[in-house]
Amino acid sequence: RGFERLDPLPLPLSMGATPRRRASSTEVEGEEYIVEAPPQRPCEHLKPADALRAVRNLEALKVVELCLRHERPSVLQSLPTRAARLLATAREMPLEPPEEHQMPELPHVFAELGGLLRERGFLLHPTVHGPYLLELADPLGRTVVEWDSSWLLYPPWRRVRHEEFVRRKHLHLQAEGWKVHCLPLAEFQALRSREEKLSLLETFCRQNRLD
Repeated sequence: RGFERLDPLPLPLSMGATPRRRASSTEVEGEEYIVEAPPQRPCEHLKPADALRAVRNLEALKVVELCLRHERPSVLQSLPTRAARLLATAREMPLEPPEEHQMPELPHVFAELGGLLRERGFLLHPTVHGPYLLELADPLGRTVVEWDSSWLLYPPWRRVRHEEFVRRKHLHLQAEGWKVHCLPLAEFQALRSREEKLSLLETFCRQNRLD
């Protein structure tokens, strides 16, 4: 029944196919060549509003697929063929959210931490894995730095739901082979000076072999 929550819009998926532009032919010195237009991005053929809804649908399907694969594998195996094929296609399709699509982690959460890490020469940058935006990640080494309790940086009304999201994200990332290094937020916030925070970061990175 979870599929019923999706917006009533066909996803930018047709069981793995993306609309292709027609190829055109051209003649060079008496010989005919087929020139194929560049492939479209998954949502390129949709209007902006529909593209945004399609991205939200794809993001939701990616979450469902990870939950079933890592938390409820028996349920995943019992799905009808069409539903299982849809989830498999959603898993393979990259999530490329437009600027107007807000991912669950807000930019301010990792702004200070990211700035300090860059100042010390640690090359971690934003990347998307599945439905999750990882602000401080090394995708080649499958390493990500996160707060141990980032939900405390959100308004009280949002904290319970966001804690569930973060804990599930960490669970899924670890199941996917990522190393999730969590910096203690309370300890970081208790430090008053920039130098103290940098010292804490250097110790943290050294202990977790991030250098």
